[in-house]
Amino acid sequence: TPEDHERAVLRNTVRGVGNKMAITLWEAGYKTAHHIAYEDDSARMAAAIEVPFKKARQLWHAAKKYLAQEEGLTDENYEERRVAFVSSLGDDHPYKTQEVAEQSEAEAPAPTGEQV
Repeated sequence: TPEDHERAVLRNTVRGVGNKMAITLWEAGYKTAHHIAYEDDSARMAAAIEVPFKKARQLWHAAKKYLAQEEGLTDENYEERRVAFVSSLGDDHPYKTQEVAEQSEAEAPAPTGEQV
């Protein structure tokens, strides 16, 4: 199936991803090396795929290394590419959902301290 192919690509591109981890990542919305490398919150990814923070961070580094080798990703162009990638995702993607929640919190009026 197309899903099996996507998981196989993920397995073959990101060091540390086996069959089970590929399925877990894919089901949590991390379907490509880009999804992993451009995740700006390893704690969120760790929680989403139910692994320790250290493992999530290792996966992030491995995906970023893969993109550096394959696409010339550098520390200088990382943020620019991350923003472009995230903006290309659908509104229901976990990255977008988190961004919307953070924006809503930032725009919410500060509590006045009065109890109602």
